[in-house]
Amino acid sequence: SEKFGRKRCLLYPQVLSILAAILMGCCKSASSYEMLLLGRLLIGISIGLQCGIALLYSAEIAPIHIRGALTFMNQLGRVIGNLTGYVLGLSNLLGGDDTWPLLLAFVAIPSLLICIILPFMPDSPSYLILYKGHYKEADEALKKLRNTDDVKNELNGIIEEEQNFQKETKVTVRKFLMLKKLRLQFV
Repeated sequence: SEKFGRKRCLLYPQVLSILAAILMGCCKSASSYEMLLLGRLLIGISIGLQCGIALLYSAEIAPIHIRGALTFMNQLGRVIGNLTGYVLGLSNLLGGDDTWPLLLAFVAIPSLLICIILPFMPDSPSYLILYKGHYKEADEALKKLRNTDDVKNELNGIIEEEQNFQKETKVTVRKFLMLKKLRLQFV
């Protein structure tokens, strides 16, 4: 997400999700359990990639006063999605002998919606400043996200964050594991 940007890293896994939906939706008619397994693998990879990046993107584009609520809504959305899947998976809905491939292919709908909506969203202003150094684009993104031209204070906050980011020493995984003061929390 640092190299390609939050927005692109949310779009790329959608291709895997749509491909997985096609494989899982067609596996019964093709009498291929391999298609089902490959589809499940692809959807797992896609969801794994999306989970962290979606949370990061939503936290970075949210105004500070609702950031916590928005990240909570992200988790709540996942739980509601799981519940919806369980309900739709009931045998008298889409979990029947003939309809379960349709249930598995249902994953394409949110992926298609993301592919349609996300290109109209700006990239994260924090990403644009912290990793790309594109201050003008970050200013434009903030103006679009906040629907106002008065974004100077928030932009200055991100720039201050960038200055603090530059001062921080980078910690590798190995260094992290070796820090005694964090070992108990890690375990």
